[in-house]
Order: sequence, then structure tokens, then C-alpha cells
Amino acid sequence: MIKSSKQITNLSFLGLANSYAQLFLSTNQLAGLLIGIASFIDPIAGSCGLAMTLLTNAIAYLFQLNQAKIKSGTLGYNALLTGLFIGHSFTWSPYLILILLTGSILCLMLTVTFENWLSKNALPFLSLPFLACVWLLKLATTGLSNLDPNLNELFVFNHLYRVGGENLLNTYLSIEQLPIPQVIAVYFKSLGAVLFQYSLGSGILVATAILIHSRIAFSLSVLSFISGYLFYQIIGANMNDLNYGFIGFNFILSGMALGGFYLIPSRWSFLLTLLISPTIAIIGIGSEKILSVFQIPLLSLPFNLFVILFLYFLYFREKAVFLHLTPNQFASPEKNLYSYQNKANRYGGLASFKIHLPIIGKMRISQGHDGKITHLSDWKYAWDFDATDAENRTYRLPGILVEDYYCYNLPVIAPASGTVVKVTDHVKDNSINQVNLTENWGNTVIIQHAPYLFSKLSHLKKGSIKVQEGEWVAMGKTIGNIGNSGRSPEPHLHFQLQSTPYIGSPTLHFPISNYIEFIEERVSFKRNGVPKIGNWVENPIPNKLLQESLSFIPGKKYNWHISETNQIETWESHTDAYNNRYLFDSKTSSYMYFSNDNQLFEAHSFYGDKNSLLFHFYIASQQILMSFYPNLRIENPLNISEVYSASQRFLQDWIAPFYLYLQAKCMLNYAHIDDDIQSPKIILEGMVQPSNLLSKKSFFDFKLEFENGQLSQFKLNSSNQQLTATCVSN
Repeated sequence: MIKSSKQITNLSFLGLANSYAQLFLSTNQLAGLLIGIASFIDPIAGSCGLAMTLLTNAIAYLFQLNQAKIKSGTLGYNALLTGLFIGHSFTWSPYLILILLTGSILCLMLTVTFENWLSKNALPFLSLPFLACVWLLKLATTGLSNLDPNLNELFVFNHLYRVGGENLLNTYLSIEQLPIPQVIAVYFKSLGAVLFQYSLGSGILVATAILIHSRIAFSLSVLSFISGYLFYQIIGANMNDLNYGFIGFNFILSGMALGGFYLIPSRWSFLLTLLISPTIAIIGIGSEKILSVFQIPLLSLPFNLFVILFLYFLYFREKAVFLHLTPNQFASPEKNLYSYQNKANRYGGLASFKIHLPIIGKMRISQGHDGKITHLSDWKYAWDFDATDAENRTYRLPGILVEDYYCYNLPVIAPASGTVVKVTDHVKDNSINQVNLTENWGNTVIIQHAPYLFSKLSHLKKGSIKVQEGEWVAMGKTIGNIGNSGRSPEPHLHFQLQSTPYIGSPTLHFPISNYIEFIEERVSFKRNGVPKIGNWVENPIPNKLLQESLSFIPGKKYNWHISETNQIETWESHTDAYNNRYLFDSKTSSYMYFSNDNQLFEAHSFYGDKNSLLFHFYIASQQILMSFYPNLRIENPLNISEVYSASQRFLQDWIAPFYLYLQAKCMLNYAHIDDDIQSPKIILEGMVQPSNLLSKKSFFDFKLEFENGQLSQFKLNSSNQQLTATCVSN
């Protein structure tokens, strides 16, 4: 029962704080607290907003609605706005309680309904439930004799004096009479108007909350307001609409929503913020004339209409060039941007479908893209493979028979899973230095991997093809052997991708995924690339120890003993409803999401305690190739919001949409392997290094030891921490 009470209290507090923060597209509880304080300049409005939020969240809890949505404020912020409006409109009376209760139920139902309707098109419901609820309540309560209008704003001095005496009144007056330019005063009052508080002090508190939440959001709020303010002056519109109406905050909220929340912050999103003001103004002026007929207020209608229409419009683009929708919402423009940049750097060039090398073992690219011999014009995006010896010869002496050539009769494998659509297997191998121009491509297999994606493997050995047309083949299945058929003066494999299923089809520019490249003494892993002429390449050779150690079988627990603290940290391996795999540390409530395709282990995202062992493993395991090549180094850029503190990022946040000077990367080195059959052991070493104008010193160094089919030890060393964690059971 105690645990249940604590959970309910925590849910209530977070749901309340986040409801206030959500008004400005945030989930920062400190910001929510300041916004909550700002809503009490008019105490009746503030009290009604508070009461209606608590009521709505309680009803949502009783009806077993999603607790994550209650906690995040998603179900509460429209009720908060409705309560603020009711308190702003009516004075306190017993009848007001009935209106608040009725409004809570109605607003919650409208919130769930609008969310369901709009989510089908991936659109936000914003404050549409608030508008619908308020308009209905406004029409229903007009003329009711038991509800008196709230006159606190007319007699605010008397009210403040009654509440806090002369000191509170003087403080209020000193803030309201600050000698600041009109445009700044109107900006602050527009922020306060979101809470139905026409007060400079309220607006200053809200602006402070936005600044605490996000430097980008604060910049956008100022920029969008100034843009709207100038447009009103240019067209000669009624400036009182900005001073005392609701249109000002519509500019602000629209700019914040599109400039850095629903779109990734960038120079283009900031430019958009400047350009949307005329449209919002037209929507506001026109809508107000229509709504005045029914005597209902404009409120946040321009913001809702424009943002939803613009986002819906963006979904019909064939390609996003300069305005990118936020793929993962972190309720922070900075986190959205840093996460997007990190994902773009890590995965930006990756193809949607993985095509692997069609070879087994190490081979040379004898002709690549734009080759000078045959890879020309429509057939320029192709590769030829062969093999050479230490003297760079492709054959054993005397080299007069096809059997003398190192690559002859080597197996050719399917570069990806698919269906065989074409097989030619009757063309004889040529004698050395002879070519068959009549049957140019020789013996060939064409495989369809996806719509408009085919691979073609040519010059195969006659009679070696092991597949038939219509047969489905798995990636890695042997389909034939390298030969010397067609236009081939000496044995080699021709490999290309194409968009049609015909022999002789033009080539398609498409990258190769997950391969090892050898250039002189350097070994590198290519997640995605186009092998060049003269380079040696191969598919990574699986390492059983690494594969077993990083399998993290769902349902299993991994206990870690931390020597320095003599504590145990337990990781639990799980798979969620969407088949996403993750490790969970119940002690710190931390989650690490990862993928493992039995070739590559990748840590994708982390939520929780950044002091936990799991977080450090997340950083260290950004990308682990489950093969071992001595001195192989794998580098991955890191999300700067995960490795730099808020204070370190403060200056970067202001200019992040335009320039990133903070960088960080994880470097993993394949340091040691002991191939003892009885007890193999692998050691990977690495460091997490910043790259900025101030420092090149590493954040921390680490060592991963694999033994007995598991990750056996994880060592961490930084300037302020040394840690040795040993896996004691799994």
C-alpha cells in the first residue's frame, strides 16, 4: 500500500508539473513549476487551472487511461488551459465547482478523441480539445445568473494588497512599471496571456521557464514574436490585439512548435519562423471576425490551424530537403537536434536494404565504378573481383590455363536474400585472352531483392550454377563459381546492382554494406561504402566468442560486481512489443536499446541514470563488429547531449541550429585475441574523446574483456573515476 501511495503521489506530481510545462512544448519540471507560479497572478484563474488539472488526471487514472500520458502531462494540459480560462472568466462560487468538474470530464474526452483522430495522420492535437471545450462552455454559460464575471484583473491592486500587503503590491508595481521598450513589454505580456495573466511579471516568469527549458525555444519565441509584431505594424493592424489580445502568443507558440519541436532546429526552421507570421496573422484576423458572430474568443485557434495544416502539408513531400520532421521526440529542441545529428552521422548514408559482397574470403577489386575498361556509360556502377599473389600476378605460372588463375572456380554467394529471376548457364569458358562478344555477359544469375532492386553476377563457370529461376535464396548461399565466360579475357567476377531484371540492364548506384577493406597495412570496417579499384575486400569473418558474448538472450539476467563499491548491478535482457531489444537496470531504472544481427552489435539509445554501469557500456558499445581483426579501429560519433553536461552545452545550445563546435566520438580498438581452443579470450580497448575548441582530453578510457562465452569484465578509467565490473553470473 505504501508503494502504491508513493507511485500515485509521484504520478500526480509529475502529471501536474508536466501539464504546466506542456503548455510551452516542454517536459521540464522546473520550467513547469515556474509556469505554475506565473499562473497565480490572478489567483482564481490559477486555482481553477490547478484544480481542473488534478481532477482530469484523477479521472484519467480512475478510468485506467495510459499512465505514461498522465505522467507526461499529455492528458492534462488542455484541462489546465480550460481551467485557467474558466477562472479568468468567472469569480469564485460553489457553482464554479460544478463547471470545473463538468469541464474536466468533457475536456478529457475531447483530448482522447482528438488524439485518436489526428494520430492516424501522425498529427498533434495541440490545444484543439481546449478550444472545443471552452467554446462549448462559453456558449452554455452565457447569461447564467449564478456565475459572476471575474473582476480581479480590474481590481488587481486591491487583491494583491489583501493577499500580501504593501510589500507584495510594491513588488508587483515595480515589475509592471519597469522602463523597458514597448515591444519587450508586449512580448512578456503575450507569454502571460497563454495563462490568461495580462501581467509583465507573469510573462517574465514564463520567459525564464522557457529559457531554463531550452535556449533554442527561447530564441524562437523572441524571433517569432518580433516577426509578428513587425508585420502588424507594417500592415497597420490594431496593435491592441497584441497588447491585450491573444494573437501575440499565437506567433510565439507557432514559432516554437515549427522552429524546433516538430521540425529539427536549423537555419531553415529559423527562417520559416520569420516567414509564417503573415499567414498566422491572416488566420487570426479572419477567424476573429467569424467567431465574433458567436461571441466566442479567438484564443489559440491560429496556432492550432497553421501548425496542423503545415505539418500535414509537409507529409506530401516526395523528399525532405531542408525542413526535416522530428523522427524521435525528446520534448527538447536541443535534444531533438543533437539526436538527429548523431543518427545522421552514424546512419545517414546507409541504404534502406543491405547488399553484401558476393564473395567468400579476401579478393581484390580489379575494376570499380567508372572503370576504364568496360565499366562505362550506363554500366559504370559495377565491380570486378579477382585475386593476386605477392608479385601482383592473378595467376600461377605459367598462367595459360583458366585453372592457373587464383580466383577461378571460387564460390560466388548471394549478396542478399531474394528470388532468382534469371539464370544463364550454357556459355563455355574462354581460353585466356579470348573473349565472347556474342554472349557478352557469359553465365549469369540475376536475383531480385526488393522492388526495383536486382543484383547481377556474371562470367560464372559453365555448369557451376546451383540455383534455378523462381527459387528463393538466402543471403550467403552459394549460387555458382567464378569462371571465364562471356567478355572475359581472364577469370573474374562481375557484380552490379540494377533496377530491372534483364541481362544487359543499366547499373544502379547502390552501396555495399558491412565489409572489411584492406589498404596496404590498414584494416577498416565499412558500414556502408563503394569499394574502389585496387582495394582488397571481404565479408567479415564471424567470431564465435564475440557472437556468444553479445547475444544477451531475452529473459536472462547479467549480474555485475563492481569492485570499487562492492555493489551488484543487474542487467535484464528484454524484447518489447515492437521487437526492439533492450537491457534494463532496475536499480537505476535505466534502459539501453540495441540491435544484434549476429554480425554487428550496436547500441542505439539510452534512457536513465548516466552514472550507471549500463550507461558507460552503452557509450562503449556504440558499434562492435563481431569479428576480430588485429588493430582494427571503429569510430562512432556520439550524441553530445549524452556526454556533455548542461553547463558545458549552454553556449553551444544558442548556436546549435547553425553550427556545432562540440563533438565527441567513441574509438574502439581490437587489441588482443588469444585463440586457445580451451579458453579463448578477446580484449577490446577504447576511449571516449571530445573534440571541441577547449579540450582534446578523453572523457574516459575503457576495456571490454570477453571470455567463456560472455562479456566477463568491463573496466573504466577517467579523471575522477576508476571502475572494474566483473560478470559474476548470467
